[in-house]
This record gives sequence, structure tokens and C-alpha cells, in this order.
Amino acid sequence: MNIDKFKLKGHRSFYLRDGWINKALMNVTAFHAENPVDELGVGSAMVYSIRYYLRTMGLIDVKKVKRKNHYFLTDDLGQIIFRKDKYLEDNFTLWLLHYLFVKNIEKATSFSIFFNEFNYESFTKSELESFIYNYLKKSNLSKNISKRSIKSDVNVIIKNYNKKELNSNKTPEENLISPFTEIGLVDEKKSNNEDTYIKSKPDIRVLNEYIIYYVILDQIGDKSSISIDRLETNTNNIYKIFNLDTHLLYHYLDKLEEKGLIEINRTAGLNQVYVNKIEKQEVLEQYYDRGEVSFNE
Repeated sequence: MNIDKFKLKGHRSFYLRDGWINKALMNVTAFHAENPVDELGVGSAMVYSIRYYLRTMGLIDVKKVKRKNHYFLTDDLGQIIFRKDKYLEDNFTLWLLHYLFVKNIEKATSFSIFFNEFNYESFTKSELESFIYNYLKKSNLSKNISKRSIKSDVNVIIKNYNKKELNSNKTPEENLISPFTEIGLVDEKKSNNEDTYIKSKPDIRVLNEYIIYYVILDQIGDKSSISIDRLETNTNNIYKIFNLDTHLLYHYLDKLEEKGLIEINRTAGLNQVYVNKIEKQEVLEQYYDRGEVSFNE
């Protein structure tokens, strides 16, 4: 995974809270208002954190108006989520935002390393901190790498994805869980020593094939096919980003083939996936309107 630029602690040590995305989608102009703290009802550091999450996911963007930053919902994502699922009631939306956040290597660096490069079956926070630090050092980056910032990133990774990590919190704001805990990609492992965690396989009841299709479309770009091997090994592709195993990978590919969205060529050991392509925005529109996606030539 190539890392030319990286960002640590963009979240200001705050994990993503339930309700933040909805609040921001409905009040996006608050980010350039005179008193965003009053409009969003959180502290100034949390305002920064909410804006960081939404910009990293691609839900909002910024433009200069009379030399001042103005924030707005993006047409290809922010507007669609606002119209179709602003309360994040559909797990499809959570998987989508997880993917879009984690694939942003430049702004969510530690998260990208965790899902794409960290392959431990079980791990402690200190092991993950060391891995991220060493990975960045090996990338020959000249920018200073703060171990304290990596430690903060690791705490937020665990709190964003592991519901049990939040049980000891006391304040009302801190008792709000992250919406990403609903997709269940990190779990605790019983241990007598330092808390140990594992990457969990997704539940097929909450991860549907259409988000798999969306990610494949996004990853192949202008191409019309991709090998199954690259689906497993490429940075930010479905195998790594969703913690799949080989059985789950083929489960989803078979479902997409049954629905006519892809064709798999298994002859002569090719294992090539040919994609019947739909515009990504159309995938979202179809799914939110009908609960399914279909390809029509």
C-alpha cells in the first residue's frame, strides 16, 4: 500500500457517535456558521471531528465563497444519503460509509493500515500501535510520526468498531455508541492479560451483495474485469475491507452472478470476474428505491 501523505488523529480522539452524521447532514451549513458549536450542540473539538469524518467519507466538501470556506453536501453521495437514509437505518449505508472512510488512505491512514495490512488473528492495542508505527516508518516518510497520535488512532479504531469497548464510559455523549459497531468487524477475545481483540467476519445477514458490487465497481474504474486473486489481495478491495474469508468471497460472487451483475470465467484456471457495469450513483439510487440492483443492457 503506497502512502505518500498521511494523517493521524484527524478525529481529535473522538470516535464517531451515533447521530453525528444525521445531525451534520441536516445542518451542513453549521460548519461555516458564526457559532457552529451552538448549531450542532457539541463542543468545538467535536465540531472539528464531525467535519473530519464527513469529509473523509465524501459526504461533504468545501469551496471558497468570498475567501471563506463554505461546506455543502456532495452530489454523488451526501445528497443521496440525505434523501434516502439520513438516519442510517439501512446497514447498506453503514457498510458504504465504512468503505469510503477506510479507503481514504491519506486522511484515515491508521484505519486503512488496520484493514488492509494488519493480518493478525488476534491482537492487543499495543501490538496494533507498533505495527502502524513500523509500517509508516518503512514507508520512508519524512514527516514526524507521533506514537501518541497512533495510540489515539488505535483507541478510536476499537471504539468505532467494537461495541463492548464503550461499556465503561460515563458521560452521556460518551455513552453514545458508534454506528459502525452495528457492522461488527472487531470483537473482544477473552484474555487474562491485556485486552485482546480479533477482526470478525461479517454476518451475511447484515452485509448484502450490492455493497460488494458497489466496491468492485469503484475499484475497477474504467476496466471491465478483475481477477479473483486481485479481489483478495488489492488494497481497499472487498476481501480486506470487509474482513472476508475465501468462503465468504465466493458466496458473494456467486450471488452477484446469479443476479446477472457479474460473470465469472473459471475455465483454464482464469478465475476472472467480468462486471456488468452500472454507474455507481445509479447503484445507490436503485438500491435505496427498490432494495435491489439490476443490470439492463
